[in-house]
Amino acid sequence: MKAFTLLIITSFFVFVANAQVFVNQTNINLEPATYCSVRLGSGLFMNGYHAFVDYGQSVQNSRNRVMTDEYGEKMVLHSKIHLLNFMASNGWKFVEVLEDSDEDGTSFNYVFRKEDTLITKLSMEEWDCIPQL
Repeated sequence: MKAFTLLIITSFFVFVANAQVFVNQTNINLEPATYCSVRLGSGLFMNGYHAFVDYGQSVQNSRNRVMTDEYGEKMVLHSKIHLLNFMASNGWKFVEVLEDSDEDGTSFNYVFRKEDTLITKLSMEEWDCIPQL
């Protein structure tokens, strides 16, 4: 039993170390969100894209939606395929692209679903019992 418990805890920490998608320094893989939507935006003199993520979080300003690294620095994605590969390597499955048009133009939102993992299978009570790093 101890070996099994150790295996589960070790697997959990390996998963957490590998699955890290940060939005404003929040690892959304640890949030109780099953779906997220990502819109890419680029600046005038920017070589790549910033990603704006909606996982159902409270939005006080656009900074709360920017994909960052764990230190809060904005991530720069080189292409749309870079986004798809990055999200897939972090446990998110591509679902569809939604077109959003308004007076400012058209944008595309990439919808992802969190794959079934140890974290998505745990209830919140079980999650609270796991020791945090």
